[in-house]
Amino acid sequence: MGSNLNPPFVEAQKILALELARGLSMDGHDVHVVTKAGPGLACEEHVGKIRFHRYPRHLFHAILSRGINRLKQKYKLDVLHNQDLSMRKLNIFSSTLFQRVRLPVVSYICLRPSLDFGAWLHILKDDTKEALFKIPEYTPRVIGRMQMGSVQKIVTSSDFLRKTLNSMLSVPESEIEVIHPYVDTKKFKFQGESVERVRAELGAVSDTPILLFIGTHKVLRGEKDFLEALSIVLHKYPDARGVLVTPSPIPRKTTRLVERFRLAKSVTFLSGYADVASLMSASNAYVFPGFSSIASIDPPLTAIEAMAVGTPCVAYDTGGLQELADGGMIRLVEPNNTVSLAEAITEVLKDADLSGGRVGSLEGIRFDLRTATRSFLSVYESVIEREP
Repeated sequence: MGSNLNPPFVEAQKILALELARGLSMDGHDVHVVTKAGPGLACEEHVGKIRFHRYPRHLFHAILSRGINRLKQKYKLDVLHNQDLSMRKLNIFSSTLFQRVRLPVVSYICLRPSLDFGAWLHILKDDTKEALFKIPEYTPRVIGRMQMGSVQKIVTSSDFLRKTLNSMLSVPESEIEVIHPYVDTKKFKFQGESVERVRAELGAVSDTPILLFIGTHKVLRGEKDFLEALSIVLHKYPDARGVLVTPSPIPRKTTRLVERFRLAKSVTFLSGYADVASLMSASNAYVFPGFSSIASIDPPLTAIEAMAVGTPCVAYDTGGLQELADGGMIRLVEPNNTVSLAEAITEVLKDADLSGGRVGSLEGIRFDLRTATRSFLSVYESVIEREP
């Protein structure tokens, strides 16, 4: 269950939801996705082997518990997996919903429960309007405890978030399972045959260094820091190119940054890219100068995807990114330090290899879809066994 789980997805948490549903269905399980109805979408339909049930947006919370209970009777459902429990939007409906639903509830938490005050000040410094819109993401701890108390099992996407829930909401770490974000490593891998084509589409010759940024224009995603670091990297690699996959249209604040750092001839903005694996394969480095666990799921799915195709990742040391550092394909630097970020990128470019044959550096199968599917099944079985 989630508030908007209608494919196709661009947001990491929604991608994880559909991938997990696909993994469960491949294992022979019946999977039903409950979400809000979108324009032009049927109320009930199959997407592959997954059945979608959509409820009117304006009545979603009012009728959801009754709808799920009816689905339980009709399809003999065993467990409710909640994908986007959000304490950062003062959503008091979720706790009452879970109490009314006659199913054990497993909640997968991929974001920090409440916006950090230091992060909010960082936003305020760069964008007052965005900071004002972020104020509702401060959640009283009492509401967080209500929501946590209404689910049978909490699963977090990082050990960092497990520790955060323990310190903020007094949830014992021993009661929280950790299942890291995941990709289908059989499909998401180095695309050597696509490198030349993608680089040609981007107007880059074979030896042009490409630095990739995927995110929004929000302050905490680090677009400004990426552009500033790129301007420093250009001193040593004047032909380097920054490729930014961001929502369209490009806001005025971003175009001003491009002008300020004199990057008009060194950046390409894409409003989307269908084949992310090929785009990452064609890049020399993926850069994540954002705040993991606050501005993205933790650790970022894009960092895991980059590692899956063997593209080095450079990031600020925030959230649970340390949990990806074992494989040696990610370099972490001090947050808010664009000079250190640029130096790390420069070091990566010295060793860059686009000749083909790269392999992903994901440690074992820890971040693979099949591993995550088995882990979630184990969690589901444990909560079902405890039900009277």
